[in-house]
Amino acid sequence: MIDDGLRKSVKSLAGEELQRANYIWPQFNSPHEGYGVLKEECEEASDELRKMNCSLGDVWYNVKTNVRSIEELELIENTAIELALEAIQVSAMAHKFINMYTEQYQYKTEKEKAKDIDIDRRRQGI
Repeated sequence: MIDDGLRKSVKSLAGEELQRANYIWPQFNSPHEGYGVLKEECEEASDELRKMNCSLGDVWYNVKTNVRSIEELELIENTAIELALEAIQVSAMAHKFINMYTEQYQYKTEKEKAKDIDIDRRRQGI
C-alpha cells in the first residue's frame, strides 16, 4: 500500500514537471500533438519497465543457480528511479493535455455565447 504522503509528494513532483514543461514548451497546438507527446512519454516509461523486468529475470536466474550478485539488483534500483521519473512526466503531460481541452472548451463556450448574443441582437433588431 502506498503512503498518502508519498502520493502527495509524487503529485507535487508531477506539478513541478508540468510547470517546467510549460516554461520550455507552449501548450499543445492540437489533440494530435498532445497525443504524440503523451504517447512518447508512455513509451519511455514502458521501456524502463521492460529493462526492469529483464533485470528481474536475471536476478531470478541467479537465485536459482545460487549466484549472489548485486549488479542486477542495483540495475533494478536505478531503473525503478528512471521509471518513476518517466511516470511523473506521463502524469505532467496528461495534465497538460487536460489543460488544453479545458482551455479550448472554455474558449468555445465563450465564443458560442458571443455568437448566441449576436444572433439574439439581430433577432431583436439591435
